[in-house]
Amino acid sequence: MLFMNAPPERRTAVREWLALADADHDAAKHLQSISDEKLRYIIGFHVQQAIEKWIKAILTEEGIDFPRTHDLTALLSLSDVEFQSPISQADLERISDYAVTTRYPMPDDPPSEADITDAVISAAAFASAMRKHLAHYFPLAAAPPRKP
Repeated sequence: MLFMNAPPERRTAVREWLALADADHDAAKHLQSISDEKLRYIIGFHVQQAIEKWIKAILTEEGIDFPRTHDLTALLSLSDVEFQSPISQADLERISDYAVTTRYPMPDDPPSEADITDAVISAAAFASAMRKHLAHYFPLAAAPPRKP
């Protein structure tokens, strides 16, 4: 298991990537609950950032250096281990675009509510798969007290 052999600073970096990713995912879910069309780009940006940071947590745990890129498929392709993304390559590419489109004046075709809902659902699925892959970074829930 990589975790057991990883230096403490690498384990710390993985935990930091995970915390940043979770914050982006939480922000996306919160903004989605506001249901404002103007926020769709920002929600998409936070979804993309969450997935990017979860991938970087996986790569960091593997000890793989990665380039500065928002291309989710390119980052995921660097992984040496069997991590099965629950998101198709086409959807990863679409979500990757949210990292860039939110940085410039809005194009004529803003993402639809359905597009954003799908992106948030995809992020949740990715988070679940990533948590299974990096289960050793997540403490087990406290066991319920035993009855005498």
